[in-house]
Amino acid sequence: MKEDVLLQLALAKQYAHHARFAGTPRQAVSDGYSAVDAILSALLVHSGQEPPRNHKLKLETAQKGFPTAFAAEVIHSDHGSSYSPGADWASLEEFYKQWLASRYEEFDMDPGVASSRVREANAAVSAGIRFLAKAERIDADALDEAASVRAFGYQYSETSNAVGDVHDLLFDQAERYGEEHGSRLRTTLSNRFTMRGLPCTCAACASSGAMRSAISSARRRSASSFSPTLSNASSIANGWSCIQDRLK
Repeated sequence: MKEDVLLQLALAKQYAHHARFAGTPRQAVSDGYSAVDAILSALLVHSGQEPPRNHKLKLETAQKGFPTAFAAEVIHSDHGSSYSPGADWASLEEFYKQWLASRYEEFDMDPGVASSRVREANAAVSAGIRFLAKAERIDADALDEAASVRAFGYQYSETSNAVGDVHDLLFDQAERYGEEHGSRLRTTLSNRFTMRGLPCTCAACASSGAMRSAISSARRRSASSFSPTLSNASSIANGWSCIQDRLK
């Protein structure tokens, strides 16, 4: 795969990663569509075209040139089959409009809708990688791994692993608090973690034991340095620390 194409795939991976751990709908939509935009650039660069600087024109050009790039697909393997969702061009156009609004206007969106856009962005990135892998006649998983290595320095982001560990720990704690203080509190706390981010300005939260533990565990799994997006992930532990203080 050409280096210019791989660079765009790496950018798409990074933006999609940021979107997954966004603390607000604005950030989720902004980073989510930026991941889609990078995939559009990858498609155009791969075909020898210079991506337009106008993002709307880029979307339209890619749609005309690669109408099936984001098609859903059933993937068969030795162990069974799996369904990989794609992305709809009409929906991506609406996503683009929301992206513009998130950058230049007052922006308000339901967190559930923002989460669906993040899923759509990740589906578009995966579908685009599969499309390019077929064009190059290489294995899609191998291209996905190459893009991840180019983006993060390793196949899977250690930040993702760390945040996943924290998310599991905090959800378990929410369940236990619910058993002690009532199911309504449990439901409230558990739901707060669905966007994987709670903003907090409390200085004490920066030294959260949960996040330190997850970081230490992740560092033991990899000698690579962490992605800057760890700052987004820390908001999870920050928010939980403040919630615990309020319950005391």
